[in-house]
Amino acid sequence: MKYLRPNILVSIIIILACFIFAACASSPPPTPEPQKVSFVIPTQPAALQAQPAAVIEPAAQAPPAPAETEEAIEPVVSTTFVEEFSYNALSGGARAEGAESTLVRMEHGLYATFTATGLDPGDAVTLWWVIFNKPENCSNGQCGLDDIFLVDESGMMLKDDVGAPQPNVTGRAATEVSQLSGPGAIVDEGGNAKILARLPVGDTNEAQFGSGLLYPMTADVHLVIRTHGPAVPSVVREQLTTEWGGCPEGWPKDPCRNVQIAAHVPPGQ
Repeated sequence: MKYLRPNILVSIIIILACFIFAACASSPPPTPEPQKVSFVIPTQPAALQAQPAAVIEPAAQAPPAPAETEEAIEPVVSTTFVEEFSYNALSGGARAEGAESTLVRMEHGLYATFTATGLDPGDAVTLWWVIFNKPENCSNGQCGLDDIFLVDESGMMLKDDVGAPQPNVTGRAATEVSQLSGPGAIVDEGGNAKILARLPVGDTNEAQFGSGLLYPMTADVHLVIRTHGPAVPSVVREQLTTEWGGCPEGWPKDPCRNVQIAAHVPPGQ
C-alpha cells in the first residue's frame, strides 16, 4: 500500500492541472490597452531608404533632343566708290578721287567706314545714314533723293515759302526710309576725313525721321558726308554731333551742305 500513495498523489495533480488549463482556454483574451501611434516623415522617399544608396540605380532616361537653333547669317561686306553729292534727283555727281566706303552687314546691325577726300581742310564734317528699308518700293527702281523729297520735272527739290525742302510723305512711307546721324570728324590738312560708324537694328536715338534700321541684310544704305564749315572752338561740339550744328537757323543753311555720298545697294543687285 505504501507504493500506491505516491501514484494517487501524482494522478490528483495531473487532474487538477487539466481543469486549470481548460478554464484558461475557455476564458476570453484580455482586451489590449489602446496605443498612441506616431508618424515619422522620412527625409527621403521610403523606396530610397529601403536599400543602400550603393545599389540604387536611376531610371533610364532618353537622351535630350538636340536644341533647334537658327543658322547664323554670315556678314556681308561691300566696298563702293564715293560721289560728290548732287541735289538733283535725276543726275549723280562726279566721283571723288581716292574716296571709298565699306559697309559690313550683320544680323544685328551695320558697320561702316567712310574715307572722304578732297574736302576743305579744317572743316567739321558729320556722317549720315540714309536707310531705305524697302528698296523695292523706290521710284524708278533706284532709291534716291526723290523718294525723300518732292522734286520738279528737272529733278530739283521743291521748297516751301521759307526755302525748306518739302518731304515726300508717300515716298517715305512706301520705302520706310529713315535718316540717322553718325559720328563727326575734322578734315585734316590733306583734305581727308575717315569716319567709322555703327548702326544697330531698331535704334532710333539719332533718327531725324523714320523708324531706323529694320532689315540690315536687304536695306539700301546711303552714307552721306555733310560739312558744317570751318570748325569753330565755341561750337565745334555741335558741329560734330548735331544735324545743323554751326549752321544758320533758317534757310538756306550755308555753309552747311551735303558734300559726298556712297550708296550700298542690297546684296545681289
